[in-house]
Amino acid sequence: MLLLDEPLANIDPTARKTLRLELAKLHRDLAVTTIHATRNAADALALSDRLAVTGGGRVLQVGDPDELYHRPSSRAVAEALGPANFVPVGVVEVRDLGVVVETEGGHRVPVAGIGAFREGSRGLLVLRPETLSLVEAAMARGPGIPGRVALRVFEGARHLYEIEVGGREPVRVEVPSSGVIPIFRLGDRVRVEVSSDTVVLIPETAR
Repeated sequence: MLLLDEPLANIDPTARKTLRLELAKLHRDLAVTTIHATRNAADALALSDRLAVTGGGRVLQVGDPDELYHRPSSRAVAEALGPANFVPVGVVEVRDLGVVVETEGGHRVPVAGIGAFREGSRGLLVLRPETLSLVEAAMARGPGIPGRVALRVFEGARHLYEIEVGGREPVRVEVPSSGVIPIFRLGDRVRVEVSSDTVVLIPETAR
């Protein structure tokens, strides 16, 4: 068994990505059980076959890295594995295949899966910035949350937007800077489009 304790800490980002790939190759070629302790979400997701998120001296959730990233059981797990928006909502309708929730701004969003949620339950929508898309408010067709562009930052391969949606915090959206997707300006009215299969509803008090 190989034990690794923060092996990539204090390494510059470019070298870290290279060494991360080398570790993945070593794990593949040596076929040895490896326990890797890290506080870096990218390292944890890239190097794990099975991932455990811990907090407060206990294991919060264990499973496939893809499952934990896209289906966290609590806010603490979602935060540990990368950027996420947490939108307070209330359940206003229970359907056969899920629920409909309403945001503080009065906008309704369908969510797949019921779990323990019932009409009147409070919760948080977990929205990963890279799973969202933006369209002009007048062009919107699918489920989404209308809002106004409050900030746009160019980061080379992507644009990072902050959208005011009438709640306590803006919603962050990552959009590829491919030239195909239009660039929105400050003050533009837009709609944050979501899929009922990619948003996750967690209990409001779950940490």
